[in-house]
Amino acid sequence: MDRFTQPYFLFSFFSSFLLFSFSFAAFDLATIPFHDGFTYLWGKENVIPSLDGNTVKLIIHEHSGKLN
Repeated sequence: MDRFTQPYFLFSFFSSFLLFSFSFAAFDLATIPFHDGFTYLWGKENVIPSLDGNTVKLIIHEHSGKLN
């Protein structure tokens, strides 16, 4: 068994990939409170109102890798 097929290597690789993906998503998403008492999640493609005013629905979509 070489090091590329060992479970620890695969786990660490995918964990790093997920952290990398979420770090890019953080640049696109922000929660914004509005005067109507709802909280909205603002993304480049999504504006989603919450149902209770305290939480937001989070949709992660593919990111182009550009931070603009």
